[in-house]
Amino acid sequence: MESRGHYLALRKNPITFEPVSAVNNVFFDEVNKQIFTVRSGGATGVIVRGPEDSNNLSFQLDAKGSPISIKYSYQQEFLGIQRCKTAIELFQVGDGKPTENKMVLSSKTQGNNILTFHWISSTEIILVTTSGAEFYQINQSKKETRILKQYGLPIIWTLFLAEGSLLLCYTSTKGGMLYPFHFKDGRMSRMSSFFPDSTNNIRATQSPVLNEKDVTLLIIYNEFYVAIVRHSISTQSSNTRIDLYLLSRESPVQKKFTLVTKVQGRLAISVVDNLVVVHHQASKSSMIFDIRLPGIQSGGATQIGPVIDPMAIQSQIIQVTGFSLSQPKNEVECQLYAPTWIVFPPNIIIDAALGFMWFLEIKLDVITAMFNDFELLIEFLLLRHGSKSIILKSLKKCLASCQASPTYNDIGRVFDKLNNIYKNFLDAEQAIMKARQRHDAAGSSEKFFHHPTHGTSVVIDQSDIYVHVLSVIANQETADHKHIVCIVIEYIRSLDDAQIQPQDYLYELIMKSLMLSKDFYTLEQYIHNGIIPLSKSACGRLIPIIASHQQASGLVIDLWKKVPGCGDELIDALLANKKVLQALRFAKSSTMQNSVSARKFLAAARESGDDILFYETFKYFESRNYTLRGSTNFISGEQCESFVQYFEKKFGNRS
Repeated sequence: MESRGHYLALRKNPITFEPVSAVNNVFFDEVNKQIFTVRSGGATGVIVRGPEDSNNLSFQLDAKGSPISIKYSYQQEFLGIQRCKTAIELFQVGDGKPTENKMVLSSKTQGNNILTFHWISSTEIILVTTSGAEFYQINQSKKETRILKQYGLPIIWTLFLAEGSLLLCYTSTKGGMLYPFHFKDGRMSRMSSFFPDSTNNIRATQSPVLNEKDVTLLIIYNEFYVAIVRHSISTQSSNTRIDLYLLSRESPVQKKFTLVTKVQGRLAISVVDNLVVVHHQASKSSMIFDIRLPGIQSGGATQIGPVIDPMAIQSQIIQVTGFSLSQPKNEVECQLYAPTWIVFPPNIIIDAALGFMWFLEIKLDVITAMFNDFELLIEFLLLRHGSKSIILKSLKKCLASCQASPTYNDIGRVFDKLNNIYKNFLDAEQAIMKARQRHDAAGSSEKFFHHPTHGTSVVIDQSDIYVHVLSVIANQETADHKHIVCIVIEYIRSLDDAQIQPQDYLYELIMKSLMLSKDFYTLEQYIHNGIIPLSKSACGRLIPIIASHQQASGLVIDLWKKVPGCGDELIDALLANKKVLQALRFAKSSTMQNSVSARKFLAAARESGDDILFYETFKYFESRNYTLRGSTNFISGEQCESFVQYFEKKFGNRS
């Protein structure tokens, strides 16, 4: 169902699989984003579906019990299967299918029950047991495992975030502690543990138990957060809030943000393009939060409200099957926020009963129309991936009309945001260039490498603003040129504040706009006071105006006189626009009067069809010839013979 009214959508072409049934179990592999459909415990087949066609596999398992969990390692070198509480079977994989070569991994502590396991790399695996976390390395050639790190903890439940190799363990220690662990380069590092304040989540008579379904691991702007849903029990408030705790290896964990939902009931959390998306099943709507946008400080944390009003995810027509994928498909409208939906980080939604897996996406082109605050909109878009064209489109739309635009102060603040990012980008590029020069000067044989200089921010430079915004507005038939001048002046002011040199075409646009609005006095004042620096290219772009504005011709000539070395260009431009007398006056008032080409002037005068103009021009150059050489005749090198013949034909013999 196509609609432009929804800013969240389920990505097209979902991954389909055989749904849960009496004979089918379905498992999700968080590392490879694959769905395993296990038929009859695997004896009658295992079907694997993933984002890529190469991920679609099928194989059979031996009849040794139904899997509790099944996952491929990275690069699908191993297949891990848990069928009991005490051991994990690790099968070597060939052509995507498990071979007969396998190892059995059990906890090093006798009697431990394995809660779950997660792949850290193609040869590293973490076992989470009721008594702790055990980090192993697999030696494929020796068919053995080696423990790298072990932490003893009374674990109740655990969460894993594959995108960040982050493990969170909830323990019974001290009434309920959270222990985060980070895996990187073959090392398991324990981050700061913490006891989340849960006074708003429980009654005073209850023990402080944190439910697994109310906790989510998130990566937002390249930082790790633990999101905890707080269900209010107060009769005076029905709001459910979400607390975001920033994880750290060295410093204590802090509650940095509180997301204010203003709803009550079951919530699920996704992250799309660094936006926290909160799904509310009861109202069948979702809301988005951006922790980089302004909030309200309260008790050491920042309270953040939804960026815009909540809205349902865009509906989608799907093709569903019966018991198996081989049965005929029927088109139906997807049931949104179904009780069978399961949300996985960062942006995966699975309906195991229906047999669909979607990726959630945000539609920036739709969301821009829902902002009432222009400055907030641009700040929001600057934090989004691939938003450059939408930012420029929004700027053009907002600035096109002086009636619909925000104030020039508001526009200036938006320009400041753009140019601060632009300046940081220029400084970073300059630093990289210097580093490259030092690298080359040192004669190093290693390849020079650098990380992206501006992270996820969008860089809008001067050419972007000019080509896609300012010049487009200026060329509209209904353009308000005085309004355009004010906008460009404000943009140049912002560039100056950011210590960025404005390009000449910005000044040229001011000059052109002032001339088109016939505000020559302001133009003269801008030039006189140095607001518009004169340059050859700036004056050159004003030449076409000479033909259409008589009053502007004199001003352009005066401007050109102030730019050294540009006389020939001005004369050519004046002659091309049949301004022969103005060209003569300019030549006579400059040091060029004895060197300008008589042939160019005479040709322009003849082409004008004005006999008197040709006569006066011819006589001027005869007078110059006499002054320079004592004779009115043209020398052969000037190539004026045809003009002499034309003169004599029109006016008789020269006297």
